[in-house]
Amino acid sequence: MKRYRLIFSFLFLPILFLVLGGCLSGDIQYIRRDINTLQRQIDTLQNQITSTRTPPPPQPTDSLEARKKQADIEAEQQNLKRDLDSLRAVIEDNHHLTTRTSNRLDDLEKRFTTELNGLETKLDQLMAKAEEPKEPSKPVLEAQVPSPAEVKKPAPPEAPSGKKKVPSDVERAYREAYEALQAANLDGARKMFLSFLEKYPDTPLSDNAQFWIGEIYFKNHQYEAAILAYEDVIKKYPDSNKLPDAYLKQGLAFHELGDKIDARIILENLIKKYPNTEQAKIAKNKLKALK
Repeated sequence: MKRYRLIFSFLFLPILFLVLGGCLSGDIQYIRRDINTLQRQIDTLQNQITSTRTPPPPQPTDSLEARKKQADIEAEQQNLKRDLDSLRAVIEDNHHLTTRTSNRLDDLEKRFTTELNGLETKLDQLMAKAEEPKEPSKPVLEAQVPSPAEVKKPAPPEAPSGKKKVPSDVERAYREAYEALQAANLDGARKMFLSFLEKYPDTPLSDNAQFWIGEIYFKNHQYEAAILAYEDVIKKYPDSNKLPDAYLKQGLAFHELGDKIDARIILENLIKKYPNTEQAKIAKNKLKALK
């Protein structure tokens, strides 16, 4: 909004300048026309004065009528002189007014030029700032997705309820991989989880290891690899307590790839299979965003 106000001012000021300039120029023309009219009147009065100075025809000096006529001529001359002086004063005033108006117009032109230059500089700065590359914002859905450490941490290295007890060597290998993940050593953790699954493909912690591999791919924005890793959780470990998480993150990975159709199918399947879970609540919110 601020930018549009600046552009509006940038366009409006030249128009205002032209309008004011036009008005002042018109005033100057009127004043000059008045001066020309007054000058013509002065010329007329001067001609009249000159004509009154023409000596009257010789008449007897003692003629009363001649003296009266001479007095009238002198009085008329005085009146004409006063009128002439008044006109000259008016012309002088108009001359000063014309000069002041012209100076005022020059001052306005300088002021508007300065303001326009300032606005051009500000506009250039705003345009340059608007064209600066910005860091891509994270998608809303990704921002709402819990981080790998927040999406149901794996059970401590002992077996979850209903599963066999975890042997010590399995526990140790899993713990090392998980600690690498917690330390944000994603590549090292992925390799360690893969090595864990090669040695221990069917332990009470194998489904968790497979799920965390998918989380590492998701965290690295490798969404296709993440989808396959979550699919392995669903297919290979149908009794895993990580299934709701795997469905949720698989649907979000499809969404990140721009595949809203598959994302919707998977999220709806999650809600249908696990309706009372926290993952189902998250899926409902995501489905609203997909509409």
